[in-house]
Amino acid sequence: MVKINADEYHDLWALLSQARDAVYKARLKELARYNINPRQSAVLFIIQALGDNATATEISRYLFRETHTTYELLHRMEKEKLIKGATSKNRASRVYYKLTPKGLKAYDHSLERESIREIISSLTGEDRTQLKSYLRTLRDAALRLLTTKALPFPPPE
Repeated sequence: MVKINADEYHDLWALLSQARDAVYKARLKELARYNINPRQSAVLFIIQALGDNATATEISRYLFRETHTTYELLHRMEKEKLIKGATSKNRASRVYYKLTPKGLKAYDHSLERESIREIISSLTGEDRTQLKSYLRTLRDAALRLLTTKALPFPPPE
């Protein structure tokens, strides 16, 4: 048997990554019945929350993704008729996104989040409060290192 020499920081990072990946896969499985994935669900949520201000740049900031990557995702979602982009009347170069009726239905389905509730409910209320605090601390420390203009969600309290 090979002994792995890992330090505490790496162990925590690996555990955090595994937990995130496992929760993501559970959510992926849940959303598959609606023919969407967690990233698309997040985009639908962000567009709905931003209302008339949903540009690729703003959506990218909430997703912690590069704008060109978000454009690719938005393009695929337009092809699937989940969203529709329309150019601004004031600035022809700016595209604003809205949910289509199909996208609104997928958005409504994605609000069920039963897999997330089941997983998170394995923690006590106090554990959830502490975890939320710890995750905000880690996220904010990472954002400081990145000096990014990403918009954290949920917003800081």
